[in-house]
Amino acid sequence: MRDLFYLALAEVNELTPRLTQQLLDQPETSPDLHVAQVHLASGRTFPEVAIANCSFVVAVRGYPFVPFDAHDIVSVEVTNRPWGFAAKPGAH
Repeated sequence: MRDLFYLALAEVNELTPRLTQQLLDQPETSPDLHVAQVHLASGRTFPEVAIANCSFVVAVRGYPFVPFDAHDIVSVEVTNRPWGFAAKPGAH
């Protein structure tokens, strides 16, 4: 989890206060982490997004970077799908 925090600090992509408050009321996927589906104002949807500390978009499954600005998110649906950040490469 510490790695996610430092990743978030490296490139801040912070949710709006409204979305942060919404996440505070939802169960976490793991300590300080929500996995959610996000919907953007453009109509695009990303089904697996990691959000740390209810505030920072830190990863999007399948992308080497976060391909959107957090302020473009219009809704968040917590899915709590397992992410496996701690898994070693090649481990299943």
